[in-house]
Amino acid sequence: MKKHFYSHLVSKEDIHQKLELLDVTTAEKNHLFVIIQSSLHHVVVDAVLSELSEDKKHVFLSHVVAENNDDVWEVLRTSIQDPEKKILSAIEKLQQELVEDILEVSKDD
Repeated sequence: MKKHFYSHLVSKEDIHQKLELLDVTTAEKNHLFVIIQSSLHHVVVDAVLSELSEDKKHVFLSHVVAENNDDVWEVLRTSIQDPEKKILSAIEKLQQELVEDILEVSKDD
């Protein structure tokens, strides 16, 4: 699994535990987890981009694509006030929505 610049901020165990509540195959759970990871990546990148100026967006994205995580954090820390907090907020919001959806589906089973 690829290590993203925000990987240290994400707790995947919560989602894994909730996925276990679903009455689906292991392959389906794995597929759902991949979809969740993709959604998480998009939510985090969107949250960061909404805080950056146009010129910093290009620098940030070039570092993300090159997987230069230290340089990504340098851009974030010099351009955004408390970037970890903003990223965590976006992650928590998505995780809460996903958990609610998973619990709703598992309740219907």
